[in-house]
Amino acid sequence: MNGAKQYVAFSNYDQSWSLGTRSGAATISNLDGAAYAGSIASVTCSFGSEFTCAISGAGRSGSAQGAFMRRASSATGEVGLQFHVMGGAYYAAGVAAATRP
Repeated sequence: MNGAKQYVAFSNYDQSWSLGTRSGAATISNLDGAAYAGSIASVTCSFGSEFTCAISGAGRSGSAQGAFMRRASSATGEVGLQFHVMGGAYYAAGVAAATRP
C-alpha cells in the first residue's frame, strides 16, 4: 500500500546462510524500486529451522520470518518466508520462497 493505492508487486529474494556460523543475510530487491536487507542471526525452534531478521532500506524498516525446508532429495535446500516493511504512507507485506540452485 502506497498512500491510498493498493496493488500487487513482484520482487527478488536472495538469502545466504552459513551452517558453520549459523548466520546469514536476506535481501529483498526491486520491490517498488527499493531494496531491503538484514542479517539473519536468530534461529529458533528446537530443530533450528525457523528464523527471524530485521530488514531495512529506502528509509523504511520491517521484519522477515521464515523457515528452512527439506528438499525431496536432501535435508537442506529450500526456504519460505513472510515479510513486511513500512515507513511514512508506505506499507508492504508479502511472501517468498527460494531453492538452492
